[in-house]
Amino acid sequence: MLSRITCVILLCLPTTLNLPAADSWPQFRGPHGDGIATEQAIPTEFSESKGVTWRTELPGLAWSSPVVADDIIWVTTAIERIPSEDEKLELLKKNGIEERKFKQLSIAKSIELKLIAINLKNGSIQQTINLTQIDSPDPIHSLNSYASPTPVIDSDHIYCHFGTYGTFCIHRKSGELVWQRKLPLVHSVGPGSSPFLLKQMLVLIQDGVERQYVTALDKATGKTLWEVDRPEMDAPTGDQKKAYSTPIAIKDKSGREQLICMASQWMVSYEPDTGKELWKVYN
Repeated sequence: MLSRITCVILLCLPTTLNLPAADSWPQFRGPHGDGIATEQAIPTEFSESKGVTWRTELPGLAWSSPVVADDIIWVTTAIERIPSEDEKLELLKKNGIEERKFKQLSIAKSIELKLIAINLKNGSIQQTINLTQIDSPDPIHSLNSYASPTPVIDSDHIYCHFGTYGTFCIHRKSGELVWQRKLPLVHSVGPGSSPFLLKQMLVLIQDGVERQYVTALDKATGKTLWEVDRPEMDAPTGDQKKAYSTPIAIKDKSGREQLICMASQWMVSYEPDTGKELWKVYN
């Protein structure tokens, strides 16, 4: 059967709000990746009838954050075909999962990954873009979703990342697929790291169970510009090496640009243009 879970958007903003381009929210943690919002007169309390401009139910399940530009809200979602309890147990066994972990995991028979455009003013759904269908996806944690990474907007394009299930560049106006990549990874409990745009690059942190690395893709073509493995980690299993961080970009006092990428046991600074490691700190 199909998933009965829905995503719900609650827009808790003044009804007169008009977001200019400079005040868009294009990525995870906002315009500068720091989580700071400068909008004034935001309601401090809300309910079903107070402080809410509109409410729109969406199909599927997703822990990704919405991104906003040009009066359009973009969200990703995963629509699941949910197995029966007996089918779930069989699927988990088929994936080699230990029985003691069954209760903490969820799994779908298949998933449809979508990108949805919503009118900022009234909550109406403007467009639904079908990205891909995945049969027999890996298990995820019961508190996670198959669409947890937040998309990122850049000029005419929006980039959606679903970890091992694919990375997509979509033209915002036409809804056409510009390019897609699939970088397989064993997440253990599902995807979580959001993509990050810097200069001409789309940066992805790929800290899985079997391998941990950071890569930069050409945002125009999706081709790999550089790829670098994480520092050696002191852990008995790959399950303790996985991580779900999102990069940030900084400049130090000398003006040198740095790309900061947290890992399970390391904080690492990379040279953005080459991926060269600048420094690392053990957690």
